[in-house]
Amino acid sequence: MPCNQAEVLQYYQSMQKSLTGEVAGLQKRVSTVSWARLAGFLSVIILVYVFADTGNALWLLLSITLFSFFVFLVAYHQLLHRKLDFARARLALTENELEVLAWKPSVYDAGESFQNELPFADDLDLFGNNSMFHYLNRCATFYGRRQLANSLKPHLAENTEILSLQESVVSLKNEPVFRNKVMALLFQAEHGRGSSGMDESKEQRFPCNMKRLKHLRLILLSVLAVSFLIYLISGIYSWIIAAIIANLVVASSYARKAQWLQEQIGGKKVSFKTMHEVFNQLGTISSDAVMINEMKRTGSDALKELHTLGVLAEWFDRRANVLLYFLGNALFLLDLNLIYRYGSWLKRNHDRTSLWFDTLGRLEMLMSYAVFAFNRPDYVFPKPWGNDALESDQLGHPLIPDTVRVRNDIRLSTLEGVQLVTGSNMAGKSTYLRTLGLNVILAQAGAPVCASVFTWKPCLVLSSLRQSDSLHENTSLFMNELKQLKFILDEAKKAPFSLILLDEVLRGTNSDDKYAGTYELLKKVSGITCLTVVATHDLRLSTLENEFHGRFINYSFESYLSDNELVFDYLLKRGVAGSRNATWLMKKMGLID
Repeated sequence: MPCNQAEVLQYYQSMQKSLTGEVAGLQKRVSTVSWARLAGFLSVIILVYVFADTGNALWLLLSITLFSFFVFLVAYHQLLHRKLDFARARLALTENELEVLAWKPSVYDAGESFQNELPFADDLDLFGNNSMFHYLNRCATFYGRRQLANSLKPHLAENTEILSLQESVVSLKNEPVFRNKVMALLFQAEHGRGSSGMDESKEQRFPCNMKRLKHLRLILLSVLAVSFLIYLISGIYSWIIAAIIANLVVASSYARKAQWLQEQIGGKKVSFKTMHEVFNQLGTISSDAVMINEMKRTGSDALKELHTLGVLAEWFDRRANVLLYFLGNALFLLDLNLIYRYGSWLKRNHDRTSLWFDTLGRLEMLMSYAVFAFNRPDYVFPKPWGNDALESDQLGHPLIPDTVRVRNDIRLSTLEGVQLVTGSNMAGKSTYLRTLGLNVILAQAGAPVCASVFTWKPCLVLSSLRQSDSLHENTSLFMNELKQLKFILDEAKKAPFSLILLDEVLRGTNSDDKYAGTYELLKKVSGITCLTVVATHDLRLSTLENEFHGRFINYSFESYLSDNELVFDYLLKRGVAGSRNATWLMKKMGLID
C-alpha cells in the first residue's frame, strides 16, 4: 500500500495508464468484430442467393454454418461492448481520484439533499459542494449516500462501534482493485444507458391468490398436454385449438396484474444483476473484519435469489415482444408462470430485501472511507479513550489543501475548562472550530483524521458557528441563534459527553448586551461536563480565566504586519490576542482615511 501522497498519485497514474491501454485495445477489438459481423452478414446473403440460383445443398450448408458464426459474432460483440463500458467506467473513476487529489470537485453527489436534515445550519460544511460529504462520497446508490450522510451527522458513538468501523475501513483500504471494480459496477448501474437505478422494489400487496394460481396453471397445462397426446394418437387437433384458446382467455384475465408487476420489477434487470455481481465480488476478498464478514454472509445468501430475480425481471421485459407474448401465453401460460414465480420469490424474500439493500449501502459507505484512507496515508486512525479530553498532534482541517493547511497541537480537557479563543479578523478562529468538529465526526465514523496523533472520548458534536434569519419561520438572526443555543444546552445536559463549538455568540445584538449575555451563557456552559471551545473578538471575556480559575483558559490566534502586509501564521497560542487589524484593513481598502 502507498506510504505517502506521492505513491498514491503514482498508483492512480499507473492504473490510469493500464486502463487507458485496456480501453484502446477493447475499442480496436470491437471495431474489428463490427467489420467481421458486417462481412459475415453479407456473406450469408450471398450464399443464400447462390443456393437459390444453383439449388446446390452445399451452399445452403455453408450459409447455415456462416449464419451460426454470425450469431456468435453478435453475442461476442455485445460481450466486448460490456467489457468496454466497464473498462471506461473504471478509467473514469480512476481519473476522478486524480482530480480529487488535485483538490478538484468529485463526479459524485455533493449531498445537498441532506443539508436540511441537520437541526440547524450546516456549521461544519458537512454537505453541499466542496463539503466533507462531497470529498468523501464514493456512493452511486441512494442507500450508500444515506448511510454515509447518517455517519457524518453529529451523533454519539460507542468505542466498540468505532473500532469495528475502523477495522472494516482498513480492510477495504487494502483492496484498491476490488473497490475500483465494485464502484464501477454500481456507477454503471446508476448512470449507464438504459439503467433504472439501484432501486429497491416497492413493497405493495401481491395482487393474486397464489394457491388459486398454482392450481389453475397445473390444470391448464395438463389439459394442453392431454390435447397434444390425443392429437398424436388420433390426429384430431381441435382439442389443441380449444386448449390454446382457453390459455389465451385465462392469460388475458391476468394481463393487467402481470403488467402491474412488470412496472414493479421490469427494467431493473441491470440493478439486480449488478447487485448480484457486487455481492459475488465481495465474496472474493479475504478479511478478518467482523463487519465485512457479516456483509459477506448476507451477500452469499442473496446471490441465488438475486440471480432468480434478475432473470424474472428480464422475462417481464420480454412481454413487450408481441410474438413472444402471444406464443408464450398460448403454449406455456407465460403471464401466469411469471406471476406465480415472482409471487413465490416475494414469499421467500420479502423480509430480506431491506437487509440486502442496507448491506449494499453499508459497503458503499465503508468503501468511501476506505478510499479516503487510501488517498490520505498521512492521516491517522484515532484512538478512543475514557478520559474527558481530546488530545491531538498536528491537527489540520481535512478540506484545506496540503500546500496551505496549517496544523496545530491541541489539548482540550474538562480539567482546564472552557477554551476561550481570541484573535483578529481572518486569523483562523472559525477554521480552528471547524477543524475540531470535522475531525471528531470523522473519528466517530471510523475514518482516519487529519493529524499525526489523535485521542479523544467519543462525544456529541454541538455547534453554533453560522447564523442566519429564517424567512420560513419568520425569525430574526438573533432569535434563530437563541433557539440554536437552547438546543445545544439541552442536548449537552442529556448527552453523556459532548463537544460544544461556539463562534462569536450573540452577534445579532448591541455590544454591551452581547457581552453580558455571553458572559452569563459561558458561566452556565462551564458547569456542564463537556469540552467547550468559544471563539470571540470580545477581549473582555478573557478575564473569565482569572475570575473563575480552572473553569476557563485563554488561547489566541495572532496577525502581524510585515512590509506593510498583513501576515497570519494560523498557529494556536496560549494567552489573549494582542493584535488588531480591522482599522488597518479598512484603510488599506480605502474605506476610511
